[in-house]
Amino acid sequence: MKLFEKILEERLRKLIKVDGWQFGFCPGRLTTDAIFILRQLQEKLSEKKKKLHHVFVDQDKAFD
Repeated sequence: MKLFEKILEERLRKLIKVDGWQFGFCPGRLTTDAIFILRQLQEKLSEKKKKLHHVFVDQDKAFD
């Protein structure tokens, strides 16, 4: 099963362009990096008295 999963992943990565904002399951892109970016954005918008809304989707739960 792991071998099949690896082959499928490699084929999909050739077909699909992963967006630069994608952090899950991307080599060298840590979740902590995404959290840092959100915190920085939140602080900058807070200084300007603007609102920022966050939405997190657990795709395992969404498509289960």
